[in-house]
Amino acid sequence: MIAGAGALYELLLERDLDAVPAAVAAFRREHSSDELYRAIAEFAVLAYAPSQHAKHAMLATVAAAELRDDLGERWDALLTECAIYAAASRLPWSEPPLPDPPADDGAVAHDLRSAVAAGDRRAGEQWLARRLRDADLLEELFGVASDSFDDLGHGLIVAVGASKLAQRFGERANYVCLRTAIWELTSHARRRESSESTATGGVVGSKELLETLADRMAAERGEITVAHEVFLFDAALEAGGEAIAKASACLEGRRVGRRRAIDSSELPPPVYHLARDCGAYLKSWAIAKRRPEIDRVRAAAYENLQDGPNLEEWSFA
Repeated sequence: MIAGAGALYELLLERDLDAVPAAVAAFRREHSSDELYRAIAEFAVLAYAPSQHAKHAMLATVAAAELRDDLGERWDALLTECAIYAAASRLPWSEPPLPDPPADDGAVAHDLRSAVAAGDRRAGEQWLARRLRDADLLEELFGVASDSFDDLGHGLIVAVGASKLAQRFGERANYVCLRTAIWELTSHARRRESSESTATGGVVGSKELLETLADRMAAERGEITVAHEVFLFDAALEAGGEAIAKASACLEGRRVGRRRAIDSSELPPPVYHLARDCGAYLKSWAIAKRRPEIDRVRAAAYENLQDGPNLEEWSFA
């Protein structure tokens, strides 16, 4: 835990959301923006649960890190919104955070794919603990995460986001960050109708597919399930390797239908109540920064934020 973050964490744990901006301001008087980011991201990771808002609260902190230079003085305001979202999304009956790997009980080592198929979180955590220092850990994690793209591909999206936080925070944080991916993957039965059976193993056409998905998102004015096709393929491109082939096989049949011009040149910064769209507008900014050729996804996400359903109405509990 960041030194001096106790008062901030107490408010977040109590869900005293109205008091969060003042608590963040008090923390910033004694700490840097980087330390504020780490404190909030650590809370989001430790409060993680495989519920819609909780997972997106963590993913919002991942996207926020990529936009520091773009937002300048507004970055602290965005981090405040990340803190509010993480606090609001924490399940009140959630388990105490487990920052350390489980003790090795000497049982036969499970492979991750079997643990995921069985929905056995502890077996998955044991696998992670035993593989933490292996060079091919992320390759295997991403491979299993891309076995199935049910639930809008959240398994791969969370795995990639968790890996980015782990890389940002260093080796000591590897387990606590990557554990969120294990929890996500084992949280429900994975339908392995699987892109494995149809993937060609190549990455030909990934640029064209990305453009098609962005056009579809623009045509559908950022509708959340269509936006998640972009988020999923972006995660696959970040993961690399077989994840790209599997995601391509899953998404290649998408058609745009009608095309429409859309302008992302003048948009408000993504500082808003993130629960309204599960952070989709924020995440679209991070994707567009990495992939400026599909910058139009920002405007599409903003249209959804303005005119689409308010997802704050989804239960946080």
